Amino acid sequence: MSDWGQGVVNNTIEWGRGSTNNTIDWGAVYADSPSGDTALETSGFANAYSLGLNQTAVDQYAELGNVTSINGSAEASWSFWVKRDDVTKFEVPISQYGANNDRLFQFRFVGNNRIDFFIKGAIMWKDTSLNVTFANDTWYNIIVTYNGATSGGINKCNLYINGVKETNTAGSNITTMPSSTTNFNIGRLQTAITYNNFFDGNIDEIALFNKELSQSEVTAIASAPSDLTDHDGLTDWWRCGDNDGGTGTTLTAAVGGVNGALYNSASYETNVPT
Repeated sequence: MSDWGQGVVNNTIEWGRGSTNNTIDWGAVYADSPSGDTALETSGFANAYSLGLNQTAVDQYAELGNVTSINGSAEASWSFWVKRDDVTKFEVPISQYGANNDRLFQFRFVGNNRIDFFIKGAIMWKDTSLNVTFANDTWYNIIVTYNGATSGGINKCNLYINGVKETNTAGSNITTMPSSTTNFNIGRLQTAITYNNFFDGNIDEIALFNKELSQSEVTAIASAPSDLTDHDGLTDWWRCGDNDGGTGTTLTAAVGGVNGALYNSASYETNVPT
């Protein structure tokens, strides 16, 4: 027997909605349904934790393994969220910067109104008078893009704060990313065998891409933390606590497989960007 209405149970064929225990359904989308139906699932993305680094008593940081996903690439992009505790400092939130030619990149805050970005030891992006004046205890999204094929050293890198493009005043003619064998550091700069420029604050949702992100992609990423696997070119992504339950000293990669560890009592916190 067939039913053509709604709300029927224990039927063989139904053309309506709201059925249970049926063999074939032609109506609503089901969360748990027989073969042939489309399962309705909610997104699993949630941002509950960030990495907290407090430099009051000891130099806290996180260190990952050697990240090779953008080695030799002609394009790359970096995205991360930061909340600074003291914007007067010179501090480096992310870097992969060894000795001599083993210098992939470094990103550096210089006080509250300047950013420097280096590739292969050369200045690629610099502005000593940003449109944004950083404030303490405020979350910002930062994205840097690189395209070595773009003409003119000053045009090869773009930097965006909260999705808005800033003006570059310096650059170098680096046409491809170098290859690095050094480790990726979060919250400090490695210079040869020493470390400095420790970051004081919170860092979250660090991602690398092997492409130059477009303005529309930058706008989407900067609008709020989200599932970055929706974006092409994603090679590495560290959720900064969300893949580790907000506890312990392991920093597990969400994408890319290069894991790391927290040092000197660095910890995950529930203070996150929204």
